[in-house]
Amino acid sequence: MLNESNPRGALHVLDSLISSLSNRTDSMRCGIEYLRIGVFYQNINDYASAIDPTRKSQQIFLNTHYPDWLVYALSFEAHYKLMLNEYSSSLLLLHEAIKIARADSVFKKKPHPYYSTLNRLGLVNFHLGNYREALACFDSCNIFFERLHDEYELSSTYLQMGRIFRETNEFRKSEEYFNRVLAMSSKLHIQPNDRKLSAYSGIAELYYKQNKYEEAIKNQLRSVEEIKTLKSEADVVYSELGYYYERIGKWDKASVSYKTALNLLMENWTACSGLARVAESQSKIEEADSLYRRSIMLATKKAELNKGISIVAISKNIVPAYLHAARFYARQGKTQVAFNLIENTKSLYSSKLLRLSGNRSLKALSDSLSSIDRRIRNIFGQYQNHPIALHEARIWDTERVHLLDSLLFLEDSAKSPFENTNQSSNALKDALGQSYQLIEYGLCEDSLISFFITGDTMKINISGIRKDSLIRWAETVCTNQTTDEVASRKLYNALIHPFEDILDKNKTLIVVPDGPLTRLPFELLLSSDKPNDILLRHYPIVYAISASFWLDRVRRFSNAPRHYAGFAFASSSLRSDLPYTEKQMISSSNTFDKSRYWVNHLSVNEIISHIANYKIIDFATHAVVSDIEPMYSQIFFSDHSSLKMYDIYDFRIDADLVVLSACRTGLGKPVAGEGLMGFNQAFAYAGAYSLIMSAWDIDDEATAMIMSAFYEGIASGLTRAEALRQAKLKYINEAYELKQSPYYWAGLMLWGNPETIPLHRVPYEFIAFLFIPFAIIIVSPFIGRLRKKKKY
Repeated sequence: MLNESNPRGALHVLDSLISSLSNRTDSMRCGIEYLRIGVFYQNINDYASAIDPTRKSQQIFLNTHYPDWLVYALSFEAHYKLMLNEYSSSLLLLHEAIKIARADSVFKKKPHPYYSTLNRLGLVNFHLGNYREALACFDSCNIFFERLHDEYELSSTYLQMGRIFRETNEFRKSEEYFNRVLAMSSKLHIQPNDRKLSAYSGIAELYYKQNKYEEAIKNQLRSVEEIKTLKSEADVVYSELGYYYERIGKWDKASVSYKTALNLLMENWTACSGLARVAESQSKIEEADSLYRRSIMLATKKAELNKGISIVAISKNIVPAYLHAARFYARQGKTQVAFNLIENTKSLYSSKLLRLSGNRSLKALSDSLSSIDRRIRNIFGQYQNHPIALHEARIWDTERVHLLDSLLFLEDSAKSPFENTNQSSNALKDALGQSYQLIEYGLCEDSLISFFITGDTMKINISGIRKDSLIRWAETVCTNQTTDEVASRKLYNALIHPFEDILDKNKTLIVVPDGPLTRLPFELLLSSDKPNDILLRHYPIVYAISASFWLDRVRRFSNAPRHYAGFAFASSSLRSDLPYTEKQMISSSNTFDKSRYWVNHLSVNEIISHIANYKIIDFATHAVVSDIEPMYSQIFFSDHSSLKMYDIYDFRIDADLVVLSACRTGLGKPVAGEGLMGFNQAFAYAGAYSLIMSAWDIDDEATAMIMSAFYEGIASGLTRAEALRQAKLKYINEAYELKQSPYYWAGLMLWGNPETIPLHRVPYEFIAFLFIPFAIIIVSPFIGRLRKKKKY
């Protein structure tokens, strides 16, 4: 029935025909034709048009009771949503399809729809960076498809497994799976070119990651050859080929590849950015400027159209366009524009959450979020850690994201980095004043962009240090109680030395890291050849997700009436005891007035009821941080009591400081343009203005010593940054030699507001209570005189 030259005509015929059909089988055939029209649009890259006929097929299969075909139709729509970068919607559709396919009445008769949908679920999880969960999906599918000798579906799972192993740097395994796909593709009757294209492109990227550019180009050209019969993903293939040519300096060939990609898809910001770099290499500055502006416009548009986890998923593709443009404008002396571009790569989603956190009293929002949170807790209460709970909770978690986004995107869109440049700069400089100095980093593949800003200056430095070198140094600088002094000095020379002459030791240093630097405590960096000349001895240091994020935090102070609330880990049969935490809690609670601590089994509701009235909230306990599923990270109070990250988003706190001295609380999911998706964002959204978190598993005794000294500093009126610095220095001076290593003290990092905590600050309500009667007493005589004058 489908006329491929006129799909809209075929749709019109089907629409007029379906209402007159009474036969169940004929209706089902019409549903299949709708599906075929969707696939036709997919083959010409028109995924948006593919959705409508696919939804019509779903309605037919639902009405005529063909659950297996309904599963396929839902799965197809999920794929189109995925290709449109609508990851949240794709996940919802796939979970719905799996629910139908898993029903006994369907699964026992026709298991294929279930495994086909599970395969697509693995694909979405791959794009979201959930590699462990994606592998679990593909492993289940492989067993089934191998038993059926279904080489079409099997080649699909092998392809995704090759990509996963490539991303996790297991290069040998990756190449093995890609080669399996190539061996299978010649036997396929459906889309053999599609599989070859993807496999060759996958191998090319594999070689690129190993800096084998010639091999990467060779395989990418093989991928290009398959485009003769397949146009899907062609613009991406040509963009990647252009980038590989660029890496070896073949600018003419790079230009041809980028232009081809742009001709295939005019919205390809990657190709547009590539052409801008080609123009820049040829000193065509005006042309480069125009192309960079266009690439930023396209990338920004894409970011605004994608919400929630979708932003996180596509940010790794969007962020490089901003970074390349920032480097260009920095070289042209447009420092403020370059800085704005770097700022726009930070906190694409988290900054929106923070803007929303001030409006959480909106009744509709509060009620809806509370309803979702109750559902999530009920699911886990009913199923515990059963896979059903994870699936169901994830669906509602996605709904939470949609709810937040629906409000976030009612606000003004992000300002263009090319407009109002002085206004944003002046606000930051005013906040920095005479007390602070800020260094912000933007990390490209082959260069590092650094900004140094104070109350009256802004300077920029561009170095040719490669990203992979910084990653290697950061990973080895402090491991297992030993410090790599060579790596430490290399990091100092790369990150701090360019501004060494203008850094002021009387000012607090704010560090806005990027990428792998987010997990690096700068305090441990060696600033000279002397073994103990660490940065900690020179500056109080505080970290921020972005400059604008810090600007928001530094203006906020708590009005909570009480000072300190401590929560220690109860004794456990499953986890190691933390014997020093209770001692630290007793010490800390004695340091402050209006304080209390708990070392017992508390429920989430009990914790929420306690913490709302405290300026300082201290969690000294165990934690499990999931890099794969950050929302399901947990803080443990006992074997049977834990606080999950999604619980924290429902908190209503007003805290100057939250301390998470549990193991690895500072870790989270590394996301381009987002830093670490973890407890940092969750508590900031809940109402914490600064946080202390641990970058790695830290020693219980050392942490207790540092935190006790830190709280003494806070109580004496030191700033948060200086109090932590003094506490660490005191620990180094008092600890015996084997425990003086940065491994024991550097992991505790302060994020957010570094200023003094006003422990004796009088609440605004109390000031108003005293002022109003006093004002009445003062003003009343004047009112009386005015009345007398009116009588006469």
